[in-house]
Amino acid sequence: DRGFHQMKIRVDPFERTNEAPRTKGVEIIKILHRSPDLVVLSEIQSEEHSHAFFHALSSGIKGLQTFHAGSPEQAIRRWVEVHGIPEQSLLDLGLIVQMKRPDRLKPMRFVSRICEVASENGEARLRDVYVRDRESKLERILPWERIELRGGEASPVEFRRRTEVLVSGLSLRRRGGGRG
Repeated sequence: DRGFHQMKIRVDPFERTNEAPRTKGVEIIKILHRSPDLVVLSEIQSEEHSHAFFHALSSGIKGLQTFHAGSPEQAIRRWVEVHGIPEQSLLDLGLIVQMKRPDRLKPMRFVSRICEVASENGEARLRDVYVRDRESKLERILPWERIELRGGEASPVEFRRRTEVLVSGLSLRRRGGGRG
């Protein structure tokens, strides 16, 4: 235990249809009373999942989720135009990490882009923090000083340290040297 409040809740699979299914939306409402440090909702697939995800974020709960989209821009368009998420809610996002699979027949993936969701004139805009270059290296695009910090929880130095750990850990996994 590292001082984090942990709780695991299982919900019915997306494909399952019962009279009273346990859904992500229902479980998010229930866990808000337990004040978790982090919510991992797993894969965001439907409109209901998206609303549960953004509901948790708007309550101040940090989250780590996966979703399928060709790009961060495509994910945002789907959330807003198809799932009806208000554009202002996008500002509750911190970073979007895009993964790519170089060979569709193999399960290996790599980080191709890391974007910050930043506010420009009150609207959510994506700003690249890292982009994979032609030599397959993640290249920092946005200077540390320009990255927005939300909630005042991390100094620029701490934010840089966390991002470097994320990037180095993902590089290790890509080469097969890490766990996961």
